[in-house]
Amino acid sequence: FGAQVVALPGVASAASSCLFESTCKHLKTAMIPETAADLVLEFGTDGEDEILRVHAAILRLASPVIDSMFEHDMQESKCKRIRVSADVASKAQFEEFYSLLLPFNFKDFKFAEANVYYMFTISDFFQIQRLRSECVAFLKAMKPTVTSIIFAHKHGLSDLYSSMLAQLGAVTKKDLAPASDVPEVLLDIAESYASKVNEVNRKRAAEVADIRSSAVVKLQRIRLDLKDKVSLVSQQIPSSCRGPHGTVNTFVRDPLYPVIDRISFDIV
Repeated sequence: FGAQVVALPGVASAASSCLFESTCKHLKTAMIPETAADLVLEFGTDGEDEILRVHAAILRLASPVIDSMFEHDMQESKCKRIRVSADVASKAQFEEFYSLLLPFNFKDFKFAEANVYYMFTISDFFQIQRLRSECVAFLKAMKPTVTSIIFAHKHGLSDLYSSMLAQLGAVTKKDLAPASDVPEVLLDIAESYASKVNEVNRKRAAEVADIRSSAVVKLQRIRLDLKDKVSLVSQQIPSSCRGPHGTVNTFVRDPLYPVIDRISFDIV
């Protein structure tokens, strides 16, 4: 996919650019479905078929699946018609996909949530690896939703599926509605959410334990501090103020201790 301008030796850049643009225009004109198309794709069900005329060579170069149909002389190659299942793509979706295969078109294409799902489905079914890889890369960069998680599960993208489950934020009952028919996805979302809640609770419990431990250490320090201060004060109280067993009963006001009127405690 895509194109690269190559400088031609001995040709001025302006002339080279003109030649490149002319070549692009010629190739695009030659590759439009109405010009020399030799393969018909059929879409739709219940007799309401739509058709898309394409170039077999373009699809064969891009897809080993389609190339195999022609290589092994299958029915599709004989009648020059291929039916595309509605599960793979609609006509409009395949038309957008086919346009990417034409020369110089891929460089202008932009992935979006609106097109990445069917672009992946088409490229996965027809085994177009580069486009498939581009789709997976875009899906990885997207903010995960229940819909994208279901999609990853459906297509066996296990790494992407696990990553999306881990990154999924809070969801509502309405958000979960698309998963009502996929119980295994609902279960995985529930287990993932429960695991996140348990992890949050574990971290909170650890934080509370750290706070308690820190508080106990601080209280012990305060108690030791107070004990040292009390011991220092009691040593300065004259024996005349002590009781028979060394109990400090009365402390006469002193300029050195203006805030203490009376202290009563045991010296231990």
